[in-house]
Amino acid sequence: MSVGAVTGALLLTHLWSFHLVAVVGALALAEYRRHRSAARRILLGLWLGLLAFLPWVPSLLVQIRHTGTPWAVQAGASIWPIALDAWQGGAGPAAWLLGIALVLLVALGALAEPIGPRRPEPRVVLRLRPTRSRGRLLALTLGTLTVGGLISVLTGSSVSGRYTSVAFLPFLLLAAFGVAAVPGRRARVLVLTVVVGLGLGVGAPAVLAPRTQAPQVARALSAAAPGDVVVFCPDQLGPAVSRLAPPGLELVGYPDLRPADRVDWTDYARRNTAVPSATVAERVLERATGAGIWVVTSDDYRVPSTERCHDLVRALAAVRGSPLSVVGRRPRVFENERLQYFARDGQAEPAQLPGRPR
Repeated sequence: MSVGAVTGALLLTHLWSFHLVAVVGALALAEYRRHRSAARRILLGLWLGLLAFLPWVPSLLVQIRHTGTPWAVQAGASIWPIALDAWQGGAGPAAWLLGIALVLLVALGALAEPIGPRRPEPRVVLRLRPTRSRGRLLALTLGTLTVGGLISVLTGSSVSGRYTSVAFLPFLLLAAFGVAAVPGRRARVLVLTVVVGLGLGVGAPAVLAPRTQAPQVARALSAAAPGDVVVFCPDQLGPAVSRLAPPGLELVGYPDLRPADRVDWTDYARRNTAVPSATVAERVLERATGAGIWVVTSDDYRVPSTERCHDLVRALAAVRGSPLSVVGRRPRVFENERLQYFARDGQAEPAQLPGRPR
């Protein structure tokens, strides 16, 4: 029952858990003759977990047909660098050193001879093949990533580094076995200290660095007049700013001009390319009669609307004149944004802008 509960929880939490479950099932079948009773319990638990997911199958089928990221690159063999890049914390010298250290420790953990609590001298013995238990951990990591890469190619779906998290735990366990296999207590402490230090060095900047310019954009919108229209292009910029923006503004997303507090992923690519930017600009101008127009854009989103966002700005400028740049993009911010203002008739710029005399 515990296997069924864990399997059901995994499947209902992360769809990539299906890849992990497939590998676990294959390992159980491979061990069926040797450990028939244990293999039966595992297979039964996996089936119970799959039954828990059955109510969500109709929703999954709808999502497969109508959602996704068709502009993204499929994984295939690139699943390996994608996973390692995520597990080492990104790019940069410290991240690369951490990635190399983890791979070496995983190899050592997989091939080192398990040594009991008593050993006559500090030494490490390597095997040509991993033990059965270490081989299972290696299969869970490599097998899950392989299945994920194949599914990405077969279904045309994209892969993000965070998807591979289901294969990270056995990878981390093998790295821990690698640390334990380092000969000598002082050497183990040194290796563990270096790895932890590299991890903190990579993780601390990521935690402390600003992830988005949404607070800056929201503060700038405090200069907007009630009834002004704020257009987010792409619409993925909308939810973060909507939570912080002052009340009284009409916040809408490109191209449907629906409320910007949520993103509709249904047929996303088709909807973003179906309506010309000039038509969207006309609708925005109709809504903003007698009101100011604020446009929030970003060039770092790989979405069908990226170039169309520039067309939207040009179409609005053709009617209302050149926009006023209120917030400039900060390239080092993960979700960098730019805020531009198109004045309403008879007004050159907002009465109050952040950083200007009131």
